[in-house]
Amino acid sequence: MKALRVFLAGGLLGFGLATAPTTEATYPGRNGDLAFSAVGLGPPGQPSVLWRLNPRTDKMRQLTQPAPSCRWRDFWNDSDVQWSPEGRSLTYFHWDSCSGSASRVGVWIMAGDGSRARRIALATRDAMPMFSPDGKRVAVLWLKFFGDPLDVETQSLKPVLSVFGTRDRAVLNETGLPRLLGLVDQGSDWGVSGRIALASYRPRTGQRIEAVRADGDSRRRLTSAVRDGPLRGPSVDAEPSWGPDGRRLVFVRTREVPLPSRPRDAAGTSQVTRQMSNVWLARAGARPDSGRRLTRLRFAHNPAFSPDGCSIVFSTPGGIYTLPASGGPVRRVVALGHRMRWGLTWQALSRGRPPRKCT
Repeated sequence: MKALRVFLAGGLLGFGLATAPTTEATYPGRNGDLAFSAVGLGPPGQPSVLWRLNPRTDKMRQLTQPAPSCRWRDFWNDSDVQWSPEGRSLTYFHWDSCSGSASRVGVWIMAGDGSRARRIALATRDAMPMFSPDGKRVAVLWLKFFGDPLDVETQSLKPVLSVFGTRDRAVLNETGLPRLLGLVDQGSDWGVSGRIALASYRPRTGQRIEAVRADGDSRRRLTSAVRDGPLRGPSVDAEPSWGPDGRRLVFVRTREVPLPSRPRDAAGTSQVTRQMSNVWLARAGARPDSGRRLTRLRFAHNPAFSPDGCSIVFSTPGGIYTLPASGGPVRRVVALGHRMRWGLTWQALSRGRPPRKCT
C-alpha cells in the first residue's frame, strides 16, 4: 500500500493517497472472476503483475509476465486493471524500467485469459484507464506532458481526460481538467449512466467525489463531508466505483482519528492521531450524499460492487474481502500477506439486470 501524502495548494491544506489503489466500474450481470494487481505471489522477487481469481473456488492464475529482457533489479508494474462491460477483456496500465521499456509503457488491452495483449495508448505513470459502458472506448485520466523537451521553462504536466477507440487507437476526445492537479491518482470510474466519477478538490468542500461527462462538462458533486465520530482535520474521499445500477457508488473515505493517549490539548483532546481508510456507500442523487460507512478498519481500499449488485469487494494490505452491499459481516476471499497492490475489478459474465432482491 502506498504512503499517504499531503497536498498544499494556495495555503489550503488537504491530504490524499499517493498513487492510491484504484477501483473500477462494475457492470450488471452474473458474478464472474476478480482481477487485481499483486506483487510477489509467484517466484521470489517477482514484480507487480495481474492475477485472476475465482472467488468461489479461490483458484488463481497469473495473467501478465515480465518481459524476458527484465533483470532482477528492474522494475515492472501492471496495475489499474478493469474488466470490459461484456467480461471478455481487460484494460490496464503498464510501465517498467527494463530494456525496451519505451515500446511498452502505456495503456493496454488484453483478453480475459491474458492473451492477445496490445498497447492502445502511450501515457505516463499515473494513467488510469476505464472502459466506456458500451466497451468501444477507453478513457484515460492522466498527467500529460506539455512544452519543449529541450526547454525546462516551458515544460509542465497537466491533468487530462483522453478518450481512445479500443480498435483503431484513435484519440476521440481530450479535455483538460486543471482542478485535478495532484489528484489524478485518486481513482476514477466510468459507470453505466455514462458519467465518470472522480476525486476533485474545492476549497470550501475539500476533496470529494464528483461526476463529469466524458467531455469534461456538467460536473456535479456526489459526496459531502460528514462528522462520523471524533475527527481531527479534514476527511478525504477517493477511489470511487459505480454500482451496476448506476445509482449507487462506493468510495474510500480517509480521516484522522485521535488515539486515546497522551499528551492532550487544553480541551482534553488527544494530540496523537492515526489515519483510517474505510469503505463508504453513497447514492448519486440530485444533492451530494454524506454517505454511509460500511467498514471499520485501519486500511480498506479498492472497493467495487459485484455485477449482481448484492456484494462489495475490497482489499486490505493482507487480502481481499467481501461484504453485503447493504452492510454486514466481512468475509475473507483470499489472504495475500501484504502483497496486494492497486486495482480490483469484478467480471460480469453476461449483461443483464441485477436481481430484484439480494439473498
